[in-house]
Amino acid sequence: MQSTTAASADSGMPISFAKAGEGGTVVRIAGDAGTRKYLNDLGFTVGARIQAISDVKGSKILSVRGSRIAVDSRMASRIFFRPE
Repeated sequence: MQSTTAASADSGMPISFAKAGEGGTVVRIAGDAGTRKYLNDLGFTVGARIQAISDVKGSKILSVRGSRIAVDSRMASRIFFRPE
């Protein structure tokens, strides 16, 4: 049986909690089918390398697949990553 901490680490943490400069690998995209498709179309796919660049007026500037993309806090809370 896995501990709660290990299970939480496996499911990742929302990128909304990351500070500027922190990053890792996307492990899961949460939300309804439309939200998941929208984020996938932006490049946020499982296995993609992601990094928090900055916070601007409640939005996160994220680096993914060589692009910088701004997402609001609601969308950022649906992108789960494993810190590296």
